[in-house]
Amino acid sequence: MRRTYYAVKVKRIDGKILHFRLPNDLQRAMTAHHKESDDWKSVLKGALINIEMAPHRTSAQPPITVALVKTVFIIDKSFMSTRSQFVSKDNWEGTENIHQLYSYLRHDYSFLNRLEIINDIKFWKTGKRNKIVWILTLFRTKLHYRRIKRARKN
Repeated sequence: MRRTYYAVKVKRIDGKILHFRLPNDLQRAMTAHHKESDDWKSVLKGALINIEMAPHRTSAQPPITVALVKTVFIIDKSFMSTRSQFVSKDNWEGTENIHQLYSYLRHDYSFLNRLEIINDIKFWKTGKRNKIVWILTLFRTKLHYRRIKRARKN
């Protein structure tokens, strides 16, 4: 029997749609919730969740952004996973305090990742973003992919 995984379809602030597997701690939580409820997909639908912009293949942490969960589904293969930090739809839509949301999502990330997280939260709350921060994130993502490529050659 193949193992099944919970995964999410997310939308980044640039509109790109991606698929991610949930991390192991959220896999266990979703399994428990799925056994208890027929409405298990609604737990994460509409949530804001941290995602990596590139695979975590080196000792350097990739850029982290906040994406909107569009749907939750089950798959039978493993692929790149989200991070564990998320805020449910009710919580992020129900609060006006951006810094409170930031405190849930910032974790122990670097200053630049925290800057991107606050930028993304502002976008999801207001529809406005700092384009310079997003360009910096894209640049950092390219650098991270170069590090991965260099590490493979060695």
